[in-house]
Amino acid sequence: MSSEMQHYIRSMPNEDLIAAYNFQKREFTEEALMLMEQEIDERNLDPKEAEELYEKAKETRTFEPEEFVQFAYTFSRTDIPLAVMALREKKIPFLVDTAATSDALPLDSEAAREYHILVHQEYCDEAKEELGHLFQHNGDRLTAKDLPPADRLKSVNFYELRLTEAQLEEEVSVKLSHDESRHIIELGKQVLEHADEIEQRIERPLFYYDNIEELIDSLQNDLEAVLSVADLLAILEIVQVSCDREAFDEAILPAAVSVLEFIESISGA
Repeated sequence: MSSEMQHYIRSMPNEDLIAAYNFQKREFTEEALMLMEQEIDERNLDPKEAEELYEKAKETRTFEPEEFVQFAYTFSRTDIPLAVMALREKKIPFLVDTAATSDALPLDSEAAREYHILVHQEYCDEAKEELGHLFQHNGDRLTAKDLPPADRLKSVNFYELRLTEAQLEEEVSVKLSHDESRHIIELGKQVLEHADEIEQRIERPLFYYDNIEELIDSLQNDLEAVLSVADLLAILEIVQVSCDREAFDEAILPAAVSVLEFIESISGA
């Protein structure tokens, strides 16, 4: 199975994953179906939730492949998650495909891959407008503009951060200001309180939910805390799922971006 298919399956929202597994099995190989089953299990989709998503998916409008139009420009591996996020937020139907490359010039790495987006013909103008807010033309490719910190955080795909258990357990000395610690503690408590509602809104599980209580305890006890990489990811996720709230204080964004840059440096994202 190609790596882009693995990426596609792992980045599916819960509803799309259940719909694909239940309705489109003939379109996937046995290997892809096994990965879907693994994803369903890893996301802890219980039978009741799966059944509800199944019923909801049956009401979803279906499209034919020929109804999708391929945009002329491509996206890099690092930019495609942002494009996917933007189109999903606007409920625009789309597909992602790997751009064709010459056999004479094989790709040396995943990072060099380019991607096409195919948008349903009824949504092309809306998609171009939405992508135009986030990307700029660079030859035949669209590249991300310098994004505001909140948009940069929202574009993070936690399915992409495949860190090893050893990396997640590594400890890092972190020095936060009193206000930064206070913001993270307050946001963390709100995420714990409203976890079910948040997971329904973002259509995926909170990956680092189990780290939040320990993180809060560590920050309450010491501004120069020793945190695990998993704790840092919990900070990143807490801020990511909170930054759209009206009462969100943007003062925490620089610290969150610093965490993101550190995570990217060790994950190769």
